[in-house]
Amino acid sequence: MDSRDETITQWHPAFVNSAELEFKDNMSDLKFEPEYNLTDKPLAMDLLIVRKREGAVIKNEIGEVFKLHNIFEYKSPDDELNIDTLYKTIAYACLYKVEKKDRDKQGHIIHRNPEDITITLIRHNKPEKLFEDLKQRDYNIICVHDGIYNIGRMIGFDIQIIVSKELSPELHPWLQSLQKNAEFVNFDQVYKNIVDENDQILRAKMLNYLDFLSKENPEVAKEWKEVNTMGDGLAMLMEPELRNAREQGIEQGIEQGIEKNKKNNIRNMLEKDYKYEVIMDALNVTMSDINEVLDEMAGEQMEASKEDSFFL
Repeated sequence: MDSRDETITQWHPAFVNSAELEFKDNMSDLKFEPEYNLTDKPLAMDLLIVRKREGAVIKNEIGEVFKLHNIFEYKSPDDELNIDTLYKTIAYACLYKVEKKDRDKQGHIIHRNPEDITITLIRHNKPEKLFEDLKQRDYNIICVHDGIYNIGRMIGFDIQIIVSKELSPELHPWLQSLQKNAEFVNFDQVYKNIVDENDQILRAKMLNYLDFLSKENPEVAKEWKEVNTMGDGLAMLMEPELRNAREQGIEQGIEQGIEKNKKNNIRNMLEKDYKYEVIMDALNVTMSDINEVLDEMAGEQMEASKEDSFFL
């Protein structure tokens, strides 16, 4: 592997984390599926958010357009968001529409309605060329909120574009701060949300996100901690968070079967791209426990590959 590849920032896990935090007020109403596989072969969209409860009111203004199935395509600060990105994401939506995974209680296939599917494209800077291309195609781009642009319907899919740079840091501290040039206000808002949050799982996500933000903006993070003298405060926050998470995990383990619950919790956190250190602290497990689950997951992938090759 090229040494440069080893230093490439993994923006997409941080995006998924920030998206979950954006919609934290509706966690029970939404199902988040990062890198949702569209075919048996590797082809995945960045994030699928499924509305679990019909009629649920989404509190975040980005979710005003939400329907049953909501497809997200995220472009990192170094990637371009252009007309081809839009067409690719529409292709994803088309593949998802014809997918035959949903079934009713009688086992009959449920055919997805394109009007139940939305598309959201996200990039930090405004995609000026894409906006020009859309206007030339007679699409009416409407800014419905700061940083949120509605471009109407294409092939039955409602589509919006999020310019996260233009979002309010107060209303959208997660997506607005997902950048290389974060400012003091971004750290202030993220920290404020951590302090105000009582849910232990959400606080763990927030702390994980703050860690990513600090690593991508080391100089600003260092200055912010020095000016605000909050470095020790974060450490103090972390300890009760991890302790409570461990206690919660033990209680659930007693009720559901300690070993099975432990593996399920490890698997869930691995699938959501948590760092090994965070998993070990949050669940009070060892690296051996994590490796055991990783081996099981690798074995499952090998079996799936054998099945795929058998039918080729």
